Amino acid sequence: MAADAAARWVAFLRAINVGGRRVRMDALRDLFGELGFADVATHVASGNVIFRAAGTSEQMRARIEAGLRDALGFDVPAYLRSERDVAGIVAAHPFGDVPEAQVQVAFLRTPPTAAALRALRALQTPRDRLEPGGAHLYWLATDGVGRSTLSWPKVEAALGSPTTVRSLTSLRRLAAANGMGASG
Repeated sequence: MAADAAARWVAFLRAINVGGRRVRMDALRDLFGELGFADVATHVASGNVIFRAAGTSEQMRARIEAGLRDALGFDVPAYLRSERDVAGIVAAHPFGDVPEAQVQVAFLRTPPTAAALRALRALQTPRDRLEPGGAHLYWLATDGVGRSTLSWPKVEAALGSPTTVRSLTSLRRLAAANGMGASG
């Protein structure tokens, strides 16, 4: 992504406040401030950080990941999206008119390759569908995530990289609460 002077970004952090890796949101906001980011806010306690910064997404991602590793003592993969990206993600309806609660969004480092797309298609079931959307993947979990038979480790293996997942409902609330052009 190209450099953008003081643009607003969202960092979606993987494995924050799961598996014993507890980080208070005020501490996370402070860490982002110490890393030189401005207007830092968090949205719910699952590692969604909104901030302003100049630079490329790759430069910021490297700074965030190194800074969090140093401060927290463990790796925290970060997936950055501009506010425009977030607004576009929540505005899309890749599965048509389905209940929003059934849709999850997985953030990726890069768009899936053709081979990864073939492997992802093979993992789908009639109740669990996957739809690429650039550097993210929409997941329709018709019966809900907890009752899904889709194996997320197999999805990540097909992609060749880890992801972090957020519900579309959570993303819509984040966008609406932060004036990102999306409404519920």
